[in-house]
Amino acid sequence: MLNLQCTCRVLVCLSLLAENVLSGKVLVWPADYSHWMNLKLVTEELASMGHNITVLVHSASLSVNATSASALHFEPIEVGFTSDRLRSLWEKFLRFWVYEKAQVSFWEMHSMMRSLSRSVSHTQRQICDGAVKSRKLLEKLRMSQYDVLLSDPVLPCGELLAELLRVPFIFTLRFSPGLHLRDCVVRYWLLLLTCQLPPLIYKKICPSWKGLKTYCSTSFMTFCSS
Repeated sequence: MLNLQCTCRVLVCLSLLAENVLSGKVLVWPADYSHWMNLKLVTEELASMGHNITVLVHSASLSVNATSASALHFEPIEVGFTSDRLRSLWEKFLRFWVYEKAQVSFWEMHSMMRSLSRSVSHTQRQICDGAVKSRKLLEKLRMSQYDVLLSDPVLPCGELLAELLRVPFIFTLRFSPGLHLRDCVVRYWLLLLTCQLPPLIYKKICPSWKGLKTYCSTSFMTFCSS
């Protein structure tokens, strides 16, 4: 009985200290394709609950339709490439990863992946520059006083944008390329016993020769990304 009274008193105190929030301003930093399909459902549900949702969409976006009728507000970002160029890049990346990767040698595969990864990183850098280097856009976003930034970590720059706006941010995924690289550094000695790291499908304990192949593969990709 005493424990119940203490619990009730604590809950009453917390309710008095808590701030009532009926609606808030949410800024969204999305990625394309299935990532936006999932995030769109979340943002639309937030909008239906009374939250003010603003989606940052670059001019070459393949999935975010800023002209459609929606409860979401879209803030455009100008980039120096077209949607056709971006679509061609992703199709080339996926074609190689799904169909052509198994048909080339170990070193040819990594050489091609290095070239494609640099092209993807270059386009992502342009999208980021379009947001963080636009003083007019940053000033407009600061004046809007957003409460939180919802960021897809597959498209880098969300955390930088949140820092510039001085707002907290939430990642929509637990996995990101930077997080994976950090885990590789922290647990590097385990790579000799592990094969097929993300984003590959399978992961298990392997014989020593496969572990050595994984070690060389990860070392090469770490060198390419540095």
